[in-house]
Amino acid sequence: FVVETLRLHFAASVDKGDLGNLVLCQLRNETICNVTQRATQVQGSYVYLVVYNALARERSEYVAVPVAVNDSKFKVSKLVVASEDHNSWQDVPSAIVPNENHAGSKSAAKFVLHFPAEDIPAAGASVY
Repeated sequence: FVVETLRLHFAASVDKGDLGNLVLCQLRNETICNVTQRATQVQGSYVYLVVYNALARERSEYVAVPVAVNDSKFKVSKLVVASEDHNSWQDVPSAIVPNENHAGSKSAAKFVLHFPAEDIPAAGASVY
């Protein structure tokens, strides 16, 4: 339900409205996300992250994204929707740190990209 709702909500906001391949990374707490790990190995690829807030109040959190390489060229931006006809992207500071992999998982990413997700609307989401 959440994934389908997000597809409908952001379809007009994201470039070309293509959210057909939206994926939930269920092992992200183990620093495993095949989508982001594979995408970060290909130069010039884009990954849209939907940060969902289930709370009834606005909130801010740091997001940790598993990545395969330590590349200082990663750029994180937040989608700012001014109107139905105008979107813009606001740069967000980020940092890459080595993954300590306490669980010893062979599938875990070697690095983690951290960035602040600020002002996520109540019972809503933001796109990065």
